[in-house]
Amino acid sequence: MRATTLALTCCFALSGCASSPSITPTLDQLLATIDRRLDLAEAVALHKWDHQQPVQASAREHQVLLSARQAAVAHHLDPARVEAFFADQIEANKLLQYHLLDTWHRARQAPALPRRDLANEVRPELDLL
Repeated sequence: MRATTLALTCCFALSGCASSPSITPTLDQLLATIDRRLDLAEAVALHKWDHQQPVQASAREHQVLLSARQAAVAHHLDPARVEAFFADQIEANKLLQYHLLDTWHRARQAPALPRRDLANEVRPELDLL
C-alpha cells in the first residue's frame, strides 16, 4: 500500500479528534467522493464479468492519471501528489473488483443486478468524481 493511502487513512481517522469547522465540510465532501468512486466498483466488475475482461486496464489508468496531473496543474496543486492519490484510488477500486469477481467465480454466477454501460455511463461518472 502506498504512503499516500496510509497518510490519508490516518488523517481520516484523526479528523474527528481535532478538525476545525472550516475543514470538516471539505473533508466530508472528499470522503463522500471517495465512497462514491468505490461504490462504482461493482458496476465496473459486473461489466468485466459479463464481457470476460481483465480488471487491469492500463490504458484507461494512464488516461485517468494524465488527466489528474493536468487538473492538478490547473488548480495549482502538486501533480505528483495528485497522481499518487488517484493511483491509490484506482488500486482500491481494483481490489474491490478482484474481490467481487472472486466471490462471483466461487458462486459460479454474478448477482442479478441491472447492468450499466461502462463506456457511456460508469466511466463518465468516474471522470466527474
